[in-house]
Amino acid sequence: MRRVKYILLVSTLLTALALTACKNGANKENAAGGNIKYELKGDLTNRSLILTVNDIQVGYDEVSVYMQELKNNYEDQFGSSIWRFDLGNGKTFEEQAKQEVIDQIVQMKIMGLKAKELGVKLTQDEKDEIASEVRKYMSSISDKYIKEHAVTDELISKVYSDNYLASKVFDVATNNVDTNISNDEAKQITTWQIFIQTSGKDQNDKEVNLSEEEKKAALKKVKKLLKEAKKTDDFYTLAEENTDAVDVEDTFGKGEKEKAVEDASFALKKGQMSDIVKGENGYYIIYCVSDNDEDATANKKEEIIAERQDKEFQSLYKKWSKDFKIAVNETMWKKAYFVDHNKEDKTVTEIDNK
Repeated sequence: MRRVKYILLVSTLLTALALTACKNGANKENAAGGNIKYELKGDLTNRSLILTVNDIQVGYDEVSVYMQELKNNYEDQFGSSIWRFDLGNGKTFEEQAKQEVIDQIVQMKIMGLKAKELGVKLTQDEKDEIASEVRKYMSSISDKYIKEHAVTDELISKVYSDNYLASKVFDVATNNVDTNISNDEAKQITTWQIFIQTSGKDQNDKEVNLSEEEKKAALKKVKKLLKEAKKTDDFYTLAEENTDAVDVEDTFGKGEKEKAVEDASFALKKGQMSDIVKGENGYYIIYCVSDNDEDATANKKEEIIAERQDKEFQSLYKKWSKDFKIAVNETMWKKAYFVDHNKEDKTVTEIDNK
């Protein structure tokens, strides 16, 4: 079921699923007024008010659920030092992630309010599924964490319900998107390639700029490899041992490669091999593994549909968001961190990509 992907949607910050966060960010007003049930000032606690969307109040107890899921997600991939990584735009990774958490929650609340206008509701089956997911979530976290963060069944149920409802609103909002994708538009082929580089950046991100003599030697090398390729029964191994590319195998569609490589690749049938192809940064010998990769083509169709849905949704969401007053309690929010800043605090410039 697709909407399960939206539960605790902090994972969308990595995988760019359909509900993309509002890129403009929340309005930086101070949240105040109107029947506040959270605390506006003082030390940051689970009862601290972090933001409001119209009359909806969001406390740190709810925000911390999103933050913890995001923290687990990123640290699993990049390690615990990711939060101090300098993005080069005046922000650390942590600061950017905090903004995305706010954007995500704002979007959930706006879509929840739009659900009422659109007549979108959760079915009993969905409510039962949410209750089951809540039980699984609560059983997966420690008693210590539950106590420290004031986690309750009611709180987690609210988070899950917001995400389920948002996914249904997304479906309604993008219901008219054209899902007819021609085979030609989505067609994917799979090739094996020998690439001998003469210019551009190599796989270690170092600049390659061969002299004329070196280019002649590269051409001589690729001519020799072509002769070997015509004789061998194991093109892949030959390519693996000689290519300057990161990978031998490549699956792609039209418009994804430079013209010379695309034209040569799409002209081949399964089992056929090209002559030497001169590209922008070197020479290629291309072997066609599949001239119509059905699985990859089906996936591409889904990708194109998702892109169309995203575009449609972003257009609608941009209009919707103008009708809502969003306020962030910066006094409290600036006290929230993904890591303990009382410990060693230094900016890092390299990510440990696990």
